[in-house]
Amino acid sequence: MKKLMTLFMLFSVLFLTGCNFLDDEETENIEVDYTNYIIVSTIDDLKEMDINKSYELDQDIDLNGEEWTPLGTFNRPFRGHFNGNGYTISNFIITKNNQGYNGLFGYIEGNVENLNVTDFNINITSDFLVNVGGLAGMSYGSISNVTVDGFIKVTSTQGNVYAGLLVGNALTSLQKLVIAKEFKPMSIYNNHATGILEMNGSEINYVGGLIGKAQNIKIYDNDIIDVDIEVNSGLSTYVGGVVGHYFLYDIETTDSSLSVDKDLLYRNIAKVTFNITSSTDLSLGGFAGYNQNANVFNNFVLIDLNVSVTKYQVGLTLGENWMLDIGKNLSVLESELIESQLMAGSYGSNIGSNYVNTITEEGLYASYISTDNYSLQGTEVNTTDLDKISFYENQFTTLERPFIEKIIQLLFTE
Repeated sequence: MKKLMTLFMLFSVLFLTGCNFLDDEETENIEVDYTNYIIVSTIDDLKEMDINKSYELDQDIDLNGEEWTPLGTFNRPFRGHFNGNGYTISNFIITKNNQGYNGLFGYIEGNVENLNVTDFNINITSDFLVNVGGLAGMSYGSISNVTVDGFIKVTSTQGNVYAGLLVGNALTSLQKLVIAKEFKPMSIYNNHATGILEMNGSEINYVGGLIGKAQNIKIYDNDIIDVDIEVNSGLSTYVGGVVGHYFLYDIETTDSSLSVDKDLLYRNIAKVTFNITSSTDLSLGGFAGYNQNANVFNNFVLIDLNVSVTKYQVGLTLGENWMLDIGKNLSVLESELIESQLMAGSYGSNIGSNYVNTITEEGLYASYISTDNYSLQGTEVNTTDLDKISFYENQFTTLERPFIEKIIQLLFTE
């Protein structure tokens, strides 16, 4: 059934691209300046940016708690590049659903790097589709070295919700990939997210500590630390510490001559608390709620878990896995409450529901609480080993020591 859904979604995306949903004729004819960077020093400079030029910050900008209108829209996305030079844009609020695209940027087709976005408070009530992130609601570009720290709350009475502290919805255009005859995904890497996400969507919630939903994107070397995710309603919820729902289109089926590197989700570190108290159907993973067609490996997740829903698929690494074996990851359960006697579902240390015949690497898990009531899969490791460099060097032979030290510091040091 889900493979039929995959084909349907593929054809739908191709149809939408043909209808100028992803790219339009006007976009192709517009010349964007990626070479000459214009200095941004003030709030007015920020507001007056040309969507087809590139910019860089030369100092911090405090938006003084004003109601912010996101930069870039569906019809006029920001196509240039933005370099924050390590400076900070802070202190804005958003209470309106700006055509469905919300964040410092609404809709991006360029790249953003070296920026801090902090002290934002986004609290939207809407009866329409919502894409929301501290940096951007929607991104078709690459994002690197961006720090986000803030609060996002969405109450949606109609329409799906795509929410992440960094980006709500991140994509690489399938149309461009097929035309180019090569797979060069946009990348989201070396970013850091901290904050709170609270969702009250009536339809489908895609919620991630970093990204709500990602398609055809490479996601690596990100830190998602001390993030609280709360979902209180919804027909379906896909939620993960890093990404709620990951989907790599089966491009090789479209073009058999195209070779696709599917090593796309790796070396991410997450420390996340989940409180999911109302959803008809839940797919939750410490790293990703849903993964299709991408290899997931060398990720490290520390989880506090509180779940009370009607139906669930919960994995300490992935909630659901489709089409491709995954690699070795480490998931650590710090606390857990699942009212299993009231629900129907599957629960696993590695994957909640695996729709692949085999798993190349079973994965590692550790737990600070008793797991006697569950048939957890994978290889259990002792929690006393988690702060030892030698443990990681033995289990993850490709990792370098600085990264191992980073894992220990972020996950297991108060």
